[in-house]
Amino acid sequence: MRSFTFSSKDHRILAFLLATALFVSLELTLSRVLPNPARDELQRYRAKVLATPSAIQVMGDSAAYFGVSCEALAASPASEGKSYAMLAAAGTGPLFAYFVLKKQIENGVVPEVIVYLPSPHTFASSRLPKFVACYATWKEVWTTACGTRELSDITYGLLCRGSYSLRYREELASLIRDRDRGVLVRLGLATVSANTDPGMASSKEEPGKKVFTSKDISPSTYGKPFSVLPVNLWASRRFLELAAENRIPVFWSLMPVPEIVRESRAGFDFDQTYEAYVTSLCTGCSAAGGTLNLFAVLQRPPVYGDDHFLDPTHLNPYGRKRFTMELADQLFPVLNHLGGRVAAE
Repeated sequence: MRSFTFSSKDHRILAFLLATALFVSLELTLSRVLPNPARDELQRYRAKVLATPSAIQVMGDSAAYFGVSCEALAASPASEGKSYAMLAAAGTGPLFAYFVLKKQIENGVVPEVIVYLPSPHTFASSRLPKFVACYATWKEVWTTACGTRELSDITYGLLCRGSYSLRYREELASLIRDRDRGVLVRLGLATVSANTDPGMASSKEEPGKKVFTSKDISPSTYGKPFSVLPVNLWASRRFLELAAENRIPVFWSLMPVPEIVRESRAGFDFDQTYEAYVTSLCTGCSAAGGTLNLFAVLQRPPVYGDDHFLDPTHLNPYGRKRFTMELADQLFPVLNHLGGRVAAE
């Protein structure tokens, strides 16, 4: 009987195939056994998008989620009984806002007014893989591919969509490298407690005790001028054009920052450049919708004390309460003025 002999090359091929099989088996096991918060978030996102429309829709990323209380806005006497909805998700960009609004319009669920509050640092970061991995339908993936030609990011997003370890790479790295047990909450492996995520667990509207220094701000995020990736420019324009075509006013507000962030931005004229970018977008898109559309930047980013923040980007409950009240003071008079214009028409 003839015996088989294996060369070193054969052994390498065999080892590669074995490693691949083990990786696929591990991925399938993890995806089936462990919780999948991204899938749950997708279901909640789709259900909320197609729910009964609210008069005022707050949109953005985690800065908006942590920065505005829809309950406090609704409780304001000036609100006049209007309904509010928060459609913001961490790690998302203008792609999320555009496709949320697009899906709502296609299903006849249209807000009266949108308040948009993204972090300006979002625009220099590609959120496309996150959107493809966690939120996009196949039709939206195709639309994005045709509109942006960002095939590498889309391919990576699809890989993340099918791979547990890639989808949660940041959480797993933080758990292994930093032993951050708060990651277990984000992965759905533990419930929120005061020891895991005090920012989310606490709802007390009291000042914090943090004092930020230059060590708390990332140079890769805060140490450079304002810039916009082509995919974010494309999505921002589509978002505003879609709102204009459907005569939906958009109020693009700027979020508060701590002093250390203001100082880091000052050397780059960051805030002025960002405001000019938003203003030019709004001016360019408003013509598409006629006189009823109103695009406005409500304010420059106010500077709050460090005790208002969880970190240099996100407000704590104390800061959220203050900013929500200040936002209401600027938003409601404009809405009342807009209502008069609508009645006149």
